[in-house]
Amino acid sequence: MKTNHLFAVQIPTLISAVVSGVFCFAGLTSGVAQAGDFQPNPAAGTTGSVIVQDKFGGQILGFDIDQAGDEGILSEYRDLDNGNVLAAVETFSQTTGRIIKVITGTRRHDDFVTLGVVGNSVGLVEREHVVSFLHIVRTFSLLNPLSLNQVTGSWTPPVGTDHLISLVSRNQGSSTNAVWAIDVSSNFRPTVF
Repeated sequence: MKTNHLFAVQIPTLISAVVSGVFCFAGLTSGVAQAGDFQPNPAAGTTGSVIVQDKFGGQILGFDIDQAGDEGILSEYRDLDNGNVLAAVETFSQTTGRIIKVITGTRRHDDFVTLGVVGNSVGLVEREHVVSFLHIVRTFSLLNPLSLNQVTGSWTPPVGTDHLISLVSRNQGSSTNAVWAIDVSSNFRPTVF
């Protein structure tokens, strides 16, 4: 029986990367917060009284709130009948739950992922532009500050273009943030920077 050596090497590598990622994530999340650590944002009104609905009735791909302000940010996508995707980035009011503004949108095969609000009220959003099957170009937009309700700049991760940004630390108010990424080029090796 002939062995496919490429397949034999990639599967154990992928499995070890996934297992390592799960253990790393579990280790990080266990010390993140205790139930008593969560405090409601007074600007958001009575806890549980505000419900946010995305503008176009799609699926939400990431969201966050500005802990120092009244706004939040979310990304959504919805499959269209023609095979394309309606994708958008929207800001919303924490007080009313209403969408304040659709910041950007597309009706192609692209999508957006809100990674969070970082630093001092800075929204961070990833755009995934589909060039061809398994060829995706990822770019990152900044909304600085989020309350301007517009893209004000871009961010380039220091790890290269073959990494998928998955998690961003939740330490608003600090210019230092940790980012968890995974190399999707071949070895699926996780990196924190």
